[in-house]
This record gives sequence, structure tokens and C-alpha cells, in this order.
Amino acid sequence: MSPVTAPIAKPLAWIEGTVLSPDVARVPLEDRGVLFGESAYEAVLTRSGRVFALEPHLRRLERSATGAGICPAAFRDRIRGAVDALLEAGGEGDGLLYLHVTGGAAPREHVPAVAAVPGVYATLRPFDRAALMRAQEVGIDIATCDDERWRQAHWKTTQLLPNILAKRGAAAIGAQEAVFVDAEGVLLEGGSSNVWVVTGGVALTPPLTRNILPGVTRALLLEHASDGAREADVPKRLLDEADEVFITSTTRPVLAVVRADGKAVGDGAPGPVTRALAQRFRDLMDADLSA
Repeated sequence: MSPVTAPIAKPLAWIEGTVLSPDVARVPLEDRGVLFGESAYEAVLTRSGRVFALEPHLRRLERSATGAGICPAAFRDRIRGAVDALLEAGGEGDGLLYLHVTGGAAPREHVPAVAAVPGVYATLRPFDRAALMRAQEVGIDIATCDDERWRQAHWKTTQLLPNILAKRGAAAIGAQEAVFVDAEGVLLEGGSSNVWVVTGGVALTPPLTRNILPGVTRALLLEHASDGAREADVPKRLLDEADEVFITSTTRPVLAVVRADGKAVGDGAPGPVTRALAQRFRDLMDADLSA
């Protein structure tokens, strides 16, 4: 494992070809992402001019944008230009890069008479990898809740109000993540993560046939830990029986869950399977970002 690097020096933003401070960056008032949530986005980790797993994130961005009615051909080059410009300006250190594509600025009509040029916005902010590693040693609490989201959770859009309300409800009772449960009593995913349950030494995560986001971290873990990770429907009751539980996301890859709905998971500490997968994923990231 390579040494933990420091975060980049300062946050940066990119708006239509210009790199500037987020404090002075401005989005048009009539941008359709602001008015209607007509927007897709991605988040990727960076290190000293390199991006982890950029291509699968960009492919998902294009799928999500297409679902929202935004043509990828109209923003593809600008997105890559934003990535290049922010990586160059960011310099050394760890960063978190957000890429946003919107329906563009147009008079406020549900269906404008003339399609607007898509808006492209991006930010690069310091990412504290050491803090992530400390969190992985401790784990988090989760709280389950009913799934009240729309049926297109497989698109990564900014229509996240149900997620925010669920995470706010979880925070109110001391949990750090909300996990959605469908009407059949099956686990789906977290408010901003995929969820995994370890039983019999195997990590199980809900299949993409459920109403979940196809997480990039999730997919990489299934690929690189295929000997101990697979898709399966996960009934909520398994939270009470599981040996271990963990979540995955770009910013929280393989983070143990030590309590679920107020009850200890396993022995109440990050377990051996979660720790091993966290290290495997850490090694994968280090190899990619150091190549």
C-alpha cells in the first residue's frame, strides 16, 4: 500500500471553460438543473493529476443524462475538458471531483420550445483519505426506511430529495446512513451508497434488477473479489442474522456497518471479511492512481 497522501491545497470549480474558486462560481438562475432537477452527475476520486475509474463513471454519466433527455454528444468534450483543467489546476494530493450535466439554461417551461445547450459544471475539492481510513476502523450505524423514491434510481440524477429526507431521518437517531427497504421487505441500497451483507463468508449485494444505482465501486468489488462477493436478494431480516454488513460508494469504499436499527451487527466491530475487502479495494485504488 502506498503512503497516504495529503488532500489537495484548495477547492476549485469549472464553469464553461473557466477554473475559479467555488465561492465566486455562479450557475444561471434559469438552468433546468436548478429549476427542475434535470441533471445528472458523477463523483470520482483523484490523486495528483490522476482519476480513479474515470471511464466507468463517464459511461454511467452518459446513461443517466440520456435517461434525463440530455444528449451526451452535446457535452462529452466539455466534460473531459473540465476534468483535464481541474486536474491540472489541482496539483498534488487527494481530491474529490464532481461532474454535473444539466438541461441547460432556458425560459422556465416544462418542455421548452427550443432545446437548450446542456450546462456543464464541475468542482474539485480536497479529500481526506486518512479520515476515511480512520472511519473504516470504527464503522457506522445505519437505519432502515421505506423506499419512497421514484422508480429510476438506476440513473444518477440530482433528484435526491427522498434520499436527503431519509438520511436526515437517520441522522436524527444517530445513524450515519439510511438504507431503503422495498415493499417486499428486501434491502435495496443506502441514501448514497450500495449495501452488502456478509453471511457464511460471502458478501451479498442486491442485484441490479432492483431499484438501485449501479455503483461503480460495487461493480469493481464484484469483479475483483468474485471469490467472495456476489449479487443476491437480501431480505431485511438478514440484518439481524448477518456476520457483517458494509456499504460501498466512491467516497466510502468498503465501510463497515456496526449497528443496524439500533442492534449490533455481529460483534459490533468491523469484521474480517469487510477488513479484507477494504484492503483489497485500497490496493486496487493505489495501483490505479500510482500507475
